[in-house]
Amino acid sequence: MMADAAYLAVAFELRIRDGEDKSSSAPPPTFVSYVFF
Repeated sequence: MMADAAYLAVAFELRIRDGEDKSSSAPPPTFVSYVFF
């Protein structure tokens, strides 16, 4: 379960970075990924 959550967080962050690096919807996913790691 933790592995799945971490994988989702990484995938989400990569998607945000690939699409728009500076966006209002960028902070939340990055924060989640930092919490996991």
